Amino acid sequence: SLKLMRANLESALNSSVAEVQRLKEANSEARSDITHLRAEALQSPKSPVRWCRQSPVSRRSKPDYVYYSSHRVIKVHVRKEEEEGKNAAKLQRFIRSWLIHKKWRDVLKRYLESPSAEMMRTRNKLIWKLVASEENYVDQLKVLNEDYCLQCEMAAAARRPLLTVEQCKAIFRNCNELLVFHQLFLKGLHLRVEKWPLLAIGEVLKTFVPMLPTVYQQYESQESQAIEMLADLMSEPSFMPFIEGIHSRVICASLSLEELLQVPLNRTSCYLQELQELLAHTPFEHVDYPILKDVIANLEMIQKTMSDEPSTLDVVQRVLAVENRIEDGCEALLDKEQVLIREGSLDVVMNSESPKKLKMHSKYFFLFSKHLLITTKFKKNSQNAYRLSKDIGPIPVVSCRIMECKFKEVPELNYLGIRVQYEAKDGLMDDIILSAHSIADKAQWFADLSQCVENAKQNRILQSKSLGQPVELSTTFIRYSSFKSGKEQLVNCGTLESLMQRLLTINHYGMDFVNTFLMTFPLFTNSRAVMEFLYKKLTELFKQTRVRSVLTPEDFILQAKASSKSLSLPIRSKSSLQDKPQRYNASNGGSGSWTPINAEAANVLSAIFFALRQWVCKHFYHFRTNADLAADMERVIEATKTQDLPAKNKRSVEELKNLYQMQKLPQPADPILALLKPREPSQKEPFSEILFLDPKVISEQLCLIESKLFSRIETGEILRHFTSKKDQKSVVAPNVANGLNHFNRMSLFFLWSVAMQPISAQRTKVLEFLITVATECLRQHNFSSVMQLSSVLNHSALRKFRGEWAGVSKHLRQQLETLTKITSTQKKFRRLRDETERAQPPLVPYLGVCMSEVATILEARPNFVNNDMVNFMKMRQLTHSITNILQYQQGLYEFSYVEEICRMLLCTPLPGSEDELYDFVEGLMEHLDDTLCISSPS
Repeated sequence: SLKLMRANLESALNSSVAEVQRLKEANSEARSDITHLRAEALQSPKSPVRWCRQSPVSRRSKPDYVYYSSHRVIKVHVRKEEEEGKNAAKLQRFIRSWLIHKKWRDVLKRYLESPSAEMMRTRNKLIWKLVASEENYVDQLKVLNEDYCLQCEMAAAARRPLLTVEQCKAIFRNCNELLVFHQLFLKGLHLRVEKWPLLAIGEVLKTFVPMLPTVYQQYESQESQAIEMLADLMSEPSFMPFIEGIHSRVICASLSLEELLQVPLNRTSCYLQELQELLAHTPFEHVDYPILKDVIANLEMIQKTMSDEPSTLDVVQRVLAVENRIEDGCEALLDKEQVLIREGSLDVVMNSESPKKLKMHSKYFFLFSKHLLITTKFKKNSQNAYRLSKDIGPIPVVSCRIMECKFKEVPELNYLGIRVQYEAKDGLMDDIILSAHSIADKAQWFADLSQCVENAKQNRILQSKSLGQPVELSTTFIRYSSFKSGKEQLVNCGTLESLMQRLLTINHYGMDFVNTFLMTFPLFTNSRAVMEFLYKKLTELFKQTRVRSVLTPEDFILQAKASSKSLSLPIRSKSSLQDKPQRYNASNGGSGSWTPINAEAANVLSAIFFALRQWVCKHFYHFRTNADLAADMERVIEATKTQDLPAKNKRSVEELKNLYQMQKLPQPADPILALLKPREPSQKEPFSEILFLDPKVISEQLCLIESKLFSRIETGEILRHFTSKKDQKSVVAPNVANGLNHFNRMSLFFLWSVAMQPISAQRTKVLEFLITVATECLRQHNFSSVMQLSSVLNHSALRKFRGEWAGVSKHLRQQLETLTKITSTQKKFRRLRDETERAQPPLVPYLGVCMSEVATILEARPNFVNNDMVNFMKMRQLTHSITNILQYQQGLYEFSYVEEICRMLLCTPLPGSEDELYDFVEGLMEHLDDTLCISSPS
């Protein structure tokens, strides 16, 4: 399209030049005609002309000449002829300039109305916006340095210091370097902007953007330390009035210290968004276009390098948000290493007199990396609040033991129980029995609880060693990042063999590596290869530890003592090994089978069973759709039955077997999701019934439907949706496909509900009804339905009902403007993202925005780097993005289910597609116009 516009513009310019040339030729021809006519007038053949002087010539006047002829005397005044010639020339020049200007005005008008000119105007506005944003950022850095930092340094140097110099340096870090750097950058932008209308800022960006990592590395690396230091100082009564005094100044009226310290952390993402928008409005032939592409690619790499791990600030803020919602707070959460893993509702099974009737109480659980919290949910100021169980309190996960619990007396709850043994306040062991709401919910909770327990135990072992925390060095086969997730060092890239070998290391129970590998391995290998690797390692361990010999009872005892002395194990491992180090068969006359499992082999076995358990709990789709893989899993379980394993490994095998059998059970049918299946159309007219429904009830049922659809999405479905072919998406990711199809169908349903109303007043009433429903959905944090209704109310087909929109009340139109701003597509749905992040569960996000982040990561980086090394940094980013999406599945709405309304919303047959809706509205508007013409007086 740009090439076509450029060709049209060039043809218009060529035609204007040709027109100017034609006018010049016409002017020269007119001049030659005038000269020829004048010569004929002066030299006529019928009257010979004779020249003579008539009167003396004055000095100030030109001489007049008289022409004598035989018939008559002609007196010609040369001065008048010259004046007439000059006037004619002036007229010609005026006409010529007028024609040229008119032609150029037409050319310029066509150019100014062209998309190319509009693009350049938008580009200039974006450049001025970038300069204004940089000026605002420099002003904020000046306030941070010249007011807050300077005052804190003076307070640190006082006789009675409010803080130390080290604390001041830790809080403000290198903010003075940031100020100098951005002042130079702003000066470079100003020098380029002064050359307007030639706005080319590519060279300035090319010079300053590569220096961003060097300037911001220190600031971002010390972020957690600064947050912790500032939180400690804010708790002191003398420091808070000091900061409030600085904040009360006029220049700092709208800028608090916490806000200013967070501004530099988001600056790189702001640059990226602004430059991406600038690139979209830059022509291909512009000198800045290739430079902007390189700068944006560099910025994306810088941002991903800086944000390779989730921000410590975000993690701490999530934990503190939970702590603020707990009544009377919780001191156990005031730890910077706490990470919120999962939250949700579970039933606590109480002791009951009748074994067939279990007494249950619903509780709300928070699982952190170090503690498990059991709370009671209640409402406080229309917000969700939680009251911590005083009898139990925060349970340290390091003292927990997670086991399965079956309710044989209640078959429908047989596979939903979880037993948690923990150390009570009095130091004795106690247990609590939990019941999940579904098999999938139980699998997720069991996997996360087990992983947190194992991770906490391994971290305690590492901290107890005098050698300190190990540091893994990069090799030819695997390379590590400078970041860490807890005690686990992160992997940047590695070969497939090295990554699978890392699964077998006992100290890699961290939440990061195992989850990332199991979620993303289909991008670089297949499930059979992973299973064959694990099974091969398992059989090798069994072969190495199997030694058959003939022993006497005395040799049996001596061998056991020697083996126990040769092993350097913790006390608990020694006792367990001495209690049952081998198996002796006395009935065979001293011949026996000895299968000792040393500490290293037991750890590898634990790692294998741990990986398999996480695989079964969180990614059972692979076993459900691949019969060969399911057969391999059963072969692994059968192979462990003939081995004499330690007690811990036996429990792991038993848990793996039970979880695998549990996951094979069919899921119970949900009454809401059952309505999504095709049914016979209702005999009633639902589009007329919608006028008599309560908007709040409709919004509640929409919340239930959307939350049910969203909670059914499995962990790996989002990734499979992007990596599969178009015709296979509904097979490999059915729940994602159902969610997207439901969004489109509900949008079309609400469009037809307006268009099918017979009279204008009813259409106005439905429009007001939909605005009210959308406002209620926003209040209930159902952002998926908010997006549906906002797109419906701003649809071009409904905007043709101008009379109906004029009848909508002013209050509701203001509500619609608020909804439109929240769902605006500007800056990639920035307002909608912010609202989603600030909202408290239960909530339903808009799936389209969430999945766009995954699509961006998939397209931005390759799966392999350095020829054959897996880009594990990309895999980790994908895992974090998908985990952030699915974290909203943990909250559930507590509204009552109304079958009639859900059936009306889900089972109503639609009159037609979106194109047919356009035709219907066009026909309706033409019919209304004809009716008005007939009814109007002649």
